[in-house]
Amino acid sequence: MQISTTHNRMNTPLTISDGTIRLIVDPNVGGSFINFSTLLDDRWVDIMRTTPNDFKTSSDTASFLMAPYPNRIRDGKFTFQGREYSLRFPEKHAIHGDVRNRPWQVESTRPQGATMHLRSGDFPDLNYPFAFSVRQTFTVSNSALLVTCSIKNEGATSMPAGCGYHPYFNRALAGATENVLLKFNTEGVYPCQGELPLPTGGPRPLLASENFSTLRSLDVNLDSCFAGWDGVAEMVWPESKVMVSMHAASNMNRLVLFSPPGKTFFALEPQSQMIDGFNFLARGEPDTGVAVIPPGEELSVWFSLTVKTIS
Repeated sequence: MQISTTHNRMNTPLTISDGTIRLIVDPNVGGSFINFSTLLDDRWVDIMRTTPNDFKTSSDTASFLMAPYPNRIRDGKFTFQGREYSLRFPEKHAIHGDVRNRPWQVESTRPQGATMHLRSGDFPDLNYPFAFSVRQTFTVSNSALLVTCSIKNEGATSMPAGCGYHPYFNRALAGATENVLLKFNTEGVYPCQGELPLPTGGPRPLLASENFSTLRSLDVNLDSCFAGWDGVAEMVWPESKVMVSMHAASNMNRLVLFSPPGKTFFALEPQSQMIDGFNFLARGEPDTGVAVIPPGEELSVWFSLTVKTIS
């Protein structure tokens, strides 16, 4: 696979495989996934969308880490412990943190795993007002990928934080005409407004179109953040006879489903807090998922993907 040379490349992309699944991650772009595939009928088949050879940012990749906050912060502004903060933002709102397009330091590699880290203090332009470090570990074994992430408060005062992952999965595998089936259990969904959706309040009950408690086709266009996720999701490609099970840590109990119309992919994003969680925390929302990390302490999360063939 060719990888873009448009970046200032400190490290080459890392390939991690157990012989049945394969992950390629790029430390130069936040440890983003360049490829996640499975061996099917003696050929590698992409489960996540294919990263173009000339990709420019993590938004073009198969998956990326969102830290030290996931998703959007309204107008790039929030209040924490009585103090107001403003972030730079290229869009209407600050989005997806500020580690996903930066070079990470590789700590260790092995055929079935890798660990890398980033320190905010190494980047004078890092767009976050608190000092932190973040570490990711990737491990594959027995057709399962385990990803762990920890965010450590490196400052002298408490900091708000959260994280999430943004994997883009293919609706169909190996050129099939199938449409993926989904199953996951949640307690509600956040009501949202705007072209770039932001929540207007706490979670409401699910509509029928938002209920994936039984396995069903992804036949709706959504950009929704679900609350009370139990940390388990299933994706089934019936014609290709492949199933992927997602599991996540108990503190990753929000799930974003992004299924844009006319696209060959969808995103199923485990994350630790609601969209715009910092502002809802400041308003007294009782369950935002935002972690308030004391100095020297960490927020740790994980998620896994297990690939199986089905009959």
